[in-house]
Amino acid sequence: MPQIYANWSLSISNMHFNYLTTTPAQATRSYMDFICKTYPLGSFDTRPLYFTDISATLKIRKFRLDKLFRTFPQRNFVVADTSNHDIMAAYPEMYKDYPGQALCMLLRNTSSTDSGDKFPYDTPATICLQSAR
Repeated sequence: MPQIYANWSLSISNMHFNYLTTTPAQATRSYMDFICKTYPLGSFDTRPLYFTDISATLKIRKFRLDKLFRTFPQRNFVVADTSNHDIMAAYPEMYKDYPGQALCMLLRNTSSTDSGDKFPYDTPATICLQSAR
């Protein structure tokens, strides 16, 4: 993945990277250090320490993505991630909720690439999405 991101960074003008993590606050610094050493520079969205909205607690990834898409309505997004359960629910929603902004979803099937991942990913949320976008 680092090579793919580096290629995008070099070949696509005005490309901006945003890294979203829902890791616990205690691990966020290590995550950000790894990203900064491995991937192109970009902005970060992390798990908030204090929640004022119950939806932010229950669906943190969706909450952060909604905020990102609403903050930058003029930007187009390509979302790339792994096939974790919360991602498989949140990303298709973003694709539907922001059709002019969410241009593409790239999801790595961790159950086929990581031998320790015994949970197959769940695709029903992606069935109704247009693959031609």
